[in-house]
Order: sequence, then structure tokens, then C-alpha cells
Amino acid sequence: MSKMTNKFAPEVRDRAIRMVLDHERDYPSRWATVVSIAEDRLLAADAA
Repeated sequence: MSKMTNKFAPEVRDRAIRMVLDHERDYPSRWATVVSIAEDRLLAADAA
């Protein structure tokens, strides 16, 4: 069994989870929520 390393700080992970839970009701599935947030963050990073 391999051990996964966490490459994100706990604060970043907590914020990501909170964002998904806060917006989950706006999408048909949790995965759709995750994809939407990821796309928004990617577009925001590209604009910076």
C-alpha cells in the first residue's frame, strides 16, 4: 500500500471543501460542483 503525500496546506484543503459544500446545492452533483469551482479558479489564475 502506497502512502499519499498531501501537497496542499490544511488551510487550502479546508477552504476547498468549504467552497464545495457551500455551492453544492447549485449543481446537479458534487462532481459538477468541483468541476465548476476548478474551472473558475483556473480561469482566475489565467487572468492574473
